[in-house]
Amino acid sequence: MQRRIKQIQESLHRRGLVNTSKLIFATLYDYLFDFRHGTDTCQPVELDELTINSANTTHGSPYESSKAHDLKKLFRHFHFPKDSVLVDLGSGKGKVLLATWEFKFKKVIGIEFSEELTKIAKRNIEIFEKKKGKRPVEVICADALKYNFNGDENVFFMFNPFGAPVIEGFIARLQESIEKSPRKVWFIYRNPTQRNVFDKNPKFKLVKKITSMGTEYLIYIYGI
Repeated sequence: MQRRIKQIQESLHRRGLVNTSKLIFATLYDYLFDFRHGTDTCQPVELDELTINSANTTHGSPYESSKAHDLKKLFRHFHFPKDSVLVDLGSGKGKVLLATWEFKFKKVIGIEFSEELTKIAKRNIEIFEKKKGKRPVEVICADALKYNFNGDENVFFMFNPFGAPVIEGFIARLQESIEKSPRKVWFIYRNPTQRNVFDKNPKFKLVKKITSMGTEYLIYIYGI
């Protein structure tokens, strides 16, 4: 509760009353999401509460859920190719993975370096499978810098899960993957505090900026 109060105070300072009110609505919508589905996605978690086997822990960010309302709006707005594969970096408890259920991605993959959050995400996926039927959705417990890319992954989502050094390393490996398997790649970046990593890379072009419920999303495309 204290964490939520602090977030509201910070939001009032940064966003103002109107956008903070929208953010509170989106947060309540998320709690309703969990209540309706019996999932566990909303409660924030600090890094020191988690078991993490990674040299990049110091560059990580605490777990905070993406907003279901925003995600559905985003995925309805963008018409990705029918065979698109989405990868969520720092997938946490799996909110993005669950939000894609009604959209026809060929596959959805979550990458999360916390064992505890990975287990919660897998339970949430099992709940959705029982209620809504199976979908090609999975979560992998791994450091993002050690993830082995597949040549068909073309949509990446990131809610500011780690600092610039890890983002730079991930992008370098992604570029190697694109060179081996040429394809157009979309990168959706929520709360883009490290956007300079993308902006200074000539291969990434900012094609859309969206503000929803007081939260900023940047959409980049690689290789245009």
